[in-house]
Amino acid sequence: MVKLNEEPGSCQALAFYAAAQPPSSAEVQRRFGNRGVRLRSLPPGPRGSWGFEIDHPEWGEACIAGIAERPDVSPLAIQISNRLLPEEKEHALAARSVLAVITSEREGHAPEDRKFLLRFLEVLLDPASPHATGFDCRARTLWSGAALREELAHDADLDIHALIEMHGASKHPPKLELTPDGRDIVPPRVDWFHSHGLADLGSYDFEILQPAPILLLDGFEVLRGLAHRLLYGSIEPGAPRQTLFVPGGDIALIDVARFEREGPREERALRVRLPQGDAHDGPRRVVVCDPLVAAAPSTQRTQRWPVRASRAMRRLPAASSVIDFPPCVTALLAERAQKTAPALRAIVEEHANELLETIVQVFCPMGAPDSGQPWQILWFELERFENDQTFTGKVRFEPQGSSDYKRGRRMTFGVEDLANWRVWSPLGPITPYDRTAARAFQKILPHLREEFAAERARMS
Repeated sequence: MVKLNEEPGSCQALAFYAAAQPPSSAEVQRRFGNRGVRLRSLPPGPRGSWGFEIDHPEWGEACIAGIAERPDVSPLAIQISNRLLPEEKEHALAARSVLAVITSEREGHAPEDRKFLLRFLEVLLDPASPHATGFDCRARTLWSGAALREELAHDADLDIHALIEMHGASKHPPKLELTPDGRDIVPPRVDWFHSHGLADLGSYDFEILQPAPILLLDGFEVLRGLAHRLLYGSIEPGAPRQTLFVPGGDIALIDVARFEREGPREERALRVRLPQGDAHDGPRRVVVCDPLVAAAPSTQRTQRWPVRASRAMRRLPAASSVIDFPPCVTALLAERAQKTAPALRAIVEEHANELLETIVQVFCPMGAPDSGQPWQILWFELERFENDQTFTGKVRFEPQGSSDYKRGRRMTFGVEDLANWRVWSPLGPITPYDRTAARAFQKILPHLREEFAAERARMS
């Protein structure tokens, strides 16, 4: 079985193929040759495996290797991936051959360097190889060819969503419930939600026990805020009280070893033991817990609380909750939102008849644009794109305190003012960093349109 252990400073990805043999060395060289790169063959490896080096003027250097063995990725990792559609998971599970690509990674440049890795991987997932799937070994993330092409259609650095994996596990099976339309499968409540990949980036992976379902359905925004703050060092494990979001988002990050010693037995039992248990333990994993001290500074020296899983993460956050993103992350999110604006416009205009709700975050001046006052970020309901560069919306949530931005006020902005965007669909949120729901919605759209047409005909 193929086992690739990343050395420090390197990135590795695998391309899985349904065919018994992957694309040949000659075919792979032809694909890269069409991209204007220099290639140099390497000596044959064990059991006849082949390889060559690539030097791309923009992407950098890489090594491509043909491996004469089956791919070795856990079927569980494929089944719980939230980036693959059901049929794409089937293709990944049925893979019988593999190619590998290895690139270098500079310290502190993971988002940019990992995107270069994906550009090499996308060549290996050429449409000439149907049902191929990509796997970023360090991030433990799976990519379909369609998802890769979406990501590489712009040059914004990779979002943290592509650098790490986040998923949940439950000890309780799904159950059947009788709904007005007949039987429906109700997914189990997630007992143990956790990340992989942050520790590989020099930070800490986190675990949340019994998170509120809305945290998992709302585009992971609170969880992404936690991941970003861990990655950029604005929140530290071990501190007795830190604020993740306001109001009501105070937490403490307790290392797994301490939680296993001091946490309640019933909560420790929620940490599901999987076959690859060593991937879910270790010194760089923390559990999101309640604060260890009271909020009032005057009582912190005497009133200490026990270690227990966070209650704040089990509650429904207020609609006005504010997530604290580091300024550098806000800039990265805005760059991605602006560079994916063409995709947003295409989704909005293609599905205008499906009544999908679209909201956008916009940088708004607190005073006159030239007054020198700071800017704020507000949510607007997107009404329409005027053209490729401007859009119109109305204020969804007005800021607290005195403000000219009253709820419902209609305004027009430029794409350069975008800070983030989201489209609510029946299959989940569509965002600048994940359009899986859009691809899934596109597949069921013909059936939905037939049902809508039949319903309109019945009512007319």
